[in-house]
Amino acid sequence: MRVLETHGGVVPVFIPGHADQTSTSTSGTSAAVSLNNAYIVRLHATEDCFVKFGDSTVTASASDMPMDSGIEVFGVPSAATHIAAIQSSTSGTLTVTPIES
Repeated sequence: MRVLETHGGVVPVFIPGHADQTSTSTSGTSAAVSLNNAYIVRLHATEDCFVKFGDSTVTASASDMPMDSGIEVFGVPSAATHIAAIQSSTSGTLTVTPIES
C-alpha cells in the first residue's frame, strides 16, 4: 500500500504481521529464528548486535552486519529463510516482525 504525502511524494505503508512475530535473545552465542516466509522484516534490537540472513544453519559473528539498538526495516534476500544474531557487547533481544507493503 502506498499513500501520497502533501508534496506529491509516495510514502510506503507497512502492515505488521504480528501473528508471525518471533524473538531471539542476543548473547555471546549466535542464535537464529525463522523469517516465516517474509519478504520484508522489521527488526527491533534492544541492544547493539550483529545480524546475518541465511538458511536454517545461519550463524552470526562480529564480522557480520552491525545493527544498533532500535528499529530497522529490511528486504529479505531471496534465498534467506532465517536470521541470526549475536550480541555486540551487552545481551538483549532481537524481535523479527514480518511486514507487508
